[in-house]
Amino acid sequence: CAAQPDLVKPNTVEARDLTGRDVKSPADALDALAAFHDAGARRVALSLGADGLMLSDGAECWHVRPPAITVRTAVGAGDALLGGIVWALAQGMALREVACWGVATGSVYAMADELPPAARPAVEEMITRLTVTQLKP
Repeated sequence: CAAQPDLVKPNTVEARDLTGRDVKSPADALDALAAFHDAGARRVALSLGADGLMLSDGAECWHVRPPAITVRTAVGAGDALLGGIVWALAQGMALREVACWGVATGSVYAMADELPPAARPAVEEMITRLTVTQLKP
């Protein structure tokens, strides 16, 4: 992270490869987030697969989990999650809402029979079904 990026979005495998830390528990995930911040990343969105996302800016950290869903395709779901995050950041949303838009967008994409899915109404409905927990960074 020598370039001090505004946002990085690793998954657990990428986090392990880049930080040397296995991410197998919430405590491991928090350690990985801290390592990315220490390396210069402003915001870190750690994708946890079916367990959702941890999003941190160093001052706040949110863990957002999707409900149980039927996954039709995982291909591109991480990209959809990142798209939701970037869109929410561009709207000036708070970090909690940014995390929710990311997880909801990725979840709607993963459930879709046809791509692209009818996004915004489905994403807004999915947001109401998320489990959101604030963590100490």
